[in-house]
Amino acid sequence: MNYTELNDLYKNNDFRKIDADARAKKFYLLRSISKSITLKRFRKEFLLDGDLDSILQDDEITVGQIEGFIKRSFVPKTTDEMQKIEAELNKLQNFDWGGSAGNNLKKIS
Repeated sequence: MNYTELNDLYKNNDFRKIDADARAKKFYLLRSISKSITLKRFRKEFLLDGDLDSILQDDEITVGQIEGFIKRSFVPKTTDEMQKIEAELNKLQNFDWGGSAGNNLKKIS
């Protein structure tokens, strides 16, 4: 399957079909870097011009290379940074996370 087909399955929560594809792990990793700015950095690092589908189909781009890029690109927050984020979140009176009513934590019996 190509990236678009796998992404459509992802949007429909059809993970079993994705997992059955030979390029499933590569697809999941590419999804994690699919935001425009991150994908631009990935393309630049590996001297690529193509879209996500061409990267998925390119056997010269390995899962290990994508994992390495992710590890280099996304540095975990320090304890101090996490405490500052938590302090800001604790100031919120209400958090509208934009989820659907079906995912409401306050289920009505």
